Amino acid sequence: MVGSLSSFQFKDSRGPRNPCHLTHLYQFRYQCNAGHCQTCPLRSRCLGGNGPRKIKRMEGEELIEVQRSKMSQDDAKEHYRLRGQTIEGSFGNAKGNRGVDRFHGRGLARARTETGLLTLAQNLLRLDNLQQNAAHP
Repeated sequence: MVGSLSSFQFKDSRGPRNPCHLTHLYQFRYQCNAGHCQTCPLRSRCLGGNGPRKIKRMEGEELIEVQRSKMSQDDAKEHYRLRGQTIEGSFGNAKGNRGVDRFHGRGLARARTETGLLTLAQNLLRLDNLQQNAAHP
């Protein structure tokens, strides 16, 4: 059958996972039999090169596609725009005005402590700003 998924064969391209990387994704490759491509009427629209049709999919790619479809809706775009106004400013302030571009301690416990202190400082500055604006509108 021309153009059907049943004509594709799975080519395992998984290598050994590297334990040093935090993300371990496999790439799956599917390749159509060359004979199917030679007789296919859609060949000129499908193939860019001279070889048979190949499809590459990453592990978990369907989750990315679902998230992209969610984010393409108008209400999600508005919600993300609002997040950019409220949350991202805190990160920009910490990086640009406070010089926080990396953790100074080693280890997860020290990174959590440093993040907690930064959050506390940001919240106290915000509270002070709100109190000053309420006292002098």
